[in-house]
Amino acid sequence: RFFTEGTMPSHDLLERFQDDMALQERWAGSGTHYARTLQEWLKRLDANRAEALALLEPMGVCTVCAYPGHETGRQELEQLLCFLGALRPQEYNVLRQRFLNAGPGAPECFVIQRQASR
Repeated sequence: RFFTEGTMPSHDLLERFQDDMALQERWAGSGTHYARTLQEWLKRLDANRAEALALLEPMGVCTVCAYPGHETGRQELEQLLCFLGALRPQEYNVLRQRFLNAGPGAPECFVIQRQASR
């Protein structure tokens, strides 16, 4: 279970361990498979919204990043904004971070925090 909790290793991760192994060759894929995986994840999350959000402890935090620099990324961002916009502000705080100097298509990060039980 290498990719637990949504962590995706960097492309150059194995290069950092050259004392322990010899890296013979590396290449980067187009990312379309990963994009399809994320789209399916978002569909399932949306279909199971209540169950997924219930996993957050009071004052717990979840972070999500969107990469709208390509067509499917823009679609993912729109779906994510709809999902986050439907959260009840009495139960969840949502922080959206955008880089002002990065231009269009730059990654956007969201922090979702479940409010303390009342």
